[in-house]
Amino acid sequence: MGESLFGKLRDVLSREKTSDIDTAVNIAASPANLARIGLATGTPASPAPSNLGAPEPEMPVAGIQKEPVAADIAPVGIQFFAEVPTQECANEIVSVSQAAQNCLSAEAQPVDDSIWTVAVTLCMMPVPQEIHAIETVFQTWAQKLGGTSKGWGLSQNQAA
Repeated sequence: MGESLFGKLRDVLSREKTSDIDTAVNIAASPANLARIGLATGTPASPAPSNLGAPEPEMPVAGIQKEPVAADIAPVGIQFFAEVPTQECANEIVSVSQAAQNCLSAEAQPVDDSIWTVAVTLCMMPVPQEIHAIETVFQTWAQKLGGTSKGWGLSQNQAA
């Protein structure tokens, strides 16, 4: 059975000096990082004591999101985008991505003579932490090739 794209990318990135890459892959779940990817970081507030003795109705706490149960989440196609300076760089991303077990598609197209755009669609759980981890590795990989990551989105053309 094949390896996920995340595992393959870590292998590719570890072939050269990776002192600055390791820190990018092992990002802590800091409140700033979690907030950037849309995950609430608040903790439930303790209820205020009631002097009236009557039970207070439960009010939803703003900013708290219920964690999804794995059985409730179905894998979907999530696309990651990058721009790189040469066709060779684009082909590297495409060929490594296509070898991954969870890759639904990987395509590269020229934008002009000096920029190639790459779109990689992965079948994965739409969990913010997992998306952020892949996005971080994809960004590091694109930068190593002289390009940049252009974000991610849900795939409209690929069913998971």
